[in-house]
Amino acid sequence: MRQAAQFLGIQYLEGEASYVQAQQERADEGLPLQPMPETLERLVRKLSTPRLTGLFRGIRVTVYEE
Repeated sequence: MRQAAQFLGIQYLEGEASYVQAQQERADEGLPLQPMPETLERLVRKLSTPRLTGLFRGIRVTVYEE
């Protein structure tokens, strides 16, 4: 995934950065952010799947495994 991001000229995010990006995308789309217990949220932040994000040929893209 890192090589794909570099080839496409977009960012590779993992862990905390991936989680933060996912939350921001949900907020930008107007989707509700469901609160979760602090312990669970810490675990989810650490285990978030990698994401590729950025502008590709002028279009905002995000690629992730769900």
